[in-house]
Amino acid sequence: VVLCGCDDGSIIQWSADTYTQNNILMGHIGGVEALLAPTESTLWSAGFDGAIRRWNPPTSFCELQVQGHAACIRSLLLTTPQSCSHQDTQHLWSASDDGTIRIWIACDGTSLKTIRIGGPVRSLWMMGPQVCVS
Repeated sequence: VVLCGCDDGSIIQWSADTYTQNNILMGHIGGVEALLAPTESTLWSAGFDGAIRRWNPPTSFCELQVQGHAACIRSLLLTTPQSCSHQDTQHLWSASDDGTIRIWIACDGTSLKTIRIGGPVRSLWMMGPQVCVS
């Protein structure tokens, strides 16, 4: 599956085998800037509306929406703390133009921490056990 976040707030799913459009997910207001698909049945999205959504792509259902950033969200990252191995303990990180990184409990969207960077944060990625920011 190929996913495309669009300026109109939609997310388009394409078949990588047949190059055909499979599905359209609607829900964001404004462009979708960040997509993260850790499994076939879970898709995280974020964008200009400052909202994060968790989708079940096969059903097109938005399972969770969290709000917390005051500007566009540019990047998403999913981590599992070293002391835990169960999926319910995964953390979702979000980076925003509002100069913050927020950390959420992925299963229910509870906010764990806000880190103030002071300027727009464009991307998050993992390098070994370290979270990197730019």
